[in-house]
Amino acid sequence: MRKNDLGRAPVLPLVLRLAIPTMLAQFVNVLYSIVDRMFIGHIPEIGNDALAGVGVCGPIIAVLYAFCYLIGQGGTPLMAMALGANEQRQAAAVMANCFRLLIGLGIGLTVIFLLIRKQLLWWFGASSATYPYADRFLTIYLCGTLFALLSGGMNSFLIAQGRSGLGVGTVLTGTLLNILLDPILIFKLQLGVEGAALATVISQAVSTVFALSCLRHMKLTVQLRWGRFDPTLCKKIMMLGLAPFLTYALDSGLLIVLNATLQRTGGPGEGDLLISCATIIQSYMLLITSPLSGITMGSQGIVSFNLGAPNTISALNRRCGRSILSA
Repeated sequence: MRKNDLGRAPVLPLVLRLAIPTMLAQFVNVLYSIVDRMFIGHIPEIGNDALAGVGVCGPIIAVLYAFCYLIGQGGTPLMAMALGANEQRQAAAVMANCFRLLIGLGIGLTVIFLLIRKQLLWWFGASSATYPYADRFLTIYLCGTLFALLSGGMNSFLIAQGRSGLGVGTVLTGTLLNILLDPILIFKLQLGVEGAALATVISQAVSTVFALSCLRHMKLTVQLRWGRFDPTLCKKIMMLGLAPFLTYALDSGLLIVLNATLQRTGGPGEGDLLISCATIIQSYMLLITSPLSGITMGSQGIVSFNLGAPNTISALNRRCGRSILSA
């Protein structure tokens, strides 16, 4: 697997080698939800109501996934800066604390959202016809929240070390498995929306194992270790990741408002149909917008690594009067 030199390689080819695979990974990641919706919509007799129910779950799931950005996009710049400064111990500490945070958030969010899921579904657009499908899908998905956060959050640490190919492998492994499992679980085993949720959870679990195995066992600059918990470092990680977290979470909030408004405007007759249509449209929008974030994710490691490089650090420290890594 080719390793990219973030400090000395020509900039444009380096950006292309990292950004294009990351864009593809983001594109493929969108297929998780789209594949589920495609198969769910074709379930005989209940397809429309089931699709509307899963559509109500979509923004709630997206809010959960935003916590992956809080930690992943908060930790990877700090790790890349430490690598640029040749401080591998600090870089390993960043990754270890991000791993701890993702585990803690995964468990905590699972418990909280399981307890309030019924209220959320009713508030955010479920009807008496779609609620059973939404509840079944969301309940199973929530049990795999830990896998969703770990697969997305830890995958960014592969990309930040110049291993975009491994990052694509993490996403591609899960997506292909999801596509394979969906028709088996939904139609052959007749599990319906429960089958779609199970396929997603299993696929995310496999993606998590792939990402953690790469970080733990491959010859990377920084390998995953349990490390020591550092509250100050965790605070830095979450403060840096707050902006991408809010961006993603607020976008999901808009979709929640949209679904609730469609349900109330359409009423018992057309509300569910409107949500089903909106769910399909949102899938097409994700195909356009999500890959664009791959440019940012692919370039983030390059910028952070060179920001942390000794020449850059010394110049900025002279200008700021303090160490930017300890800021």
